[in-house]
Amino acid sequence: MHISRFLLTVWLCFCVVVLPTAATAATVEELRAELQEKRKSLKETEAEIGKFKEEIQLKKKEARTLEDQIGLLDSNIDELLLNISRTLKEVDEVDAEVRLVKEEIAEREAEIKLQKARLADYIRL
Repeated sequence: MHISRFLLTVWLCFCVVVLPTAATAATVEELRAELQEKRKSLKETEAEIGKFKEEIQLKKKEARTLEDQIGLLDSNIDELLLNISRTLKEVDEVDAEVRLVKEEIAEREAEIKLQKARLADYIRL
């Protein structure tokens, strides 16, 4: 958009400034001076175009860099989500182990209680 606006401005300047000036020049010296001025103006315009192109390239590079950073952030978020999911699964696993151990302890306590009762019966006999 900026390039087309710039080119339109250059074209309008050419139509408004250059064309009427060419019709009013009278002598060879005036024409040479006018030609020199136009060359100078052209070089300045080309320099501006070069600067503008550099600015565009820089902005494109910055945009790519920002896109890369956003992509990297997205990857980090995905990794964190997977780590959270893994941690939740590990917590579930540990919870299941704790319930298993509690049940095993309860069974062992019941077995010990039964063995104590049998031992007490033997001792009484």
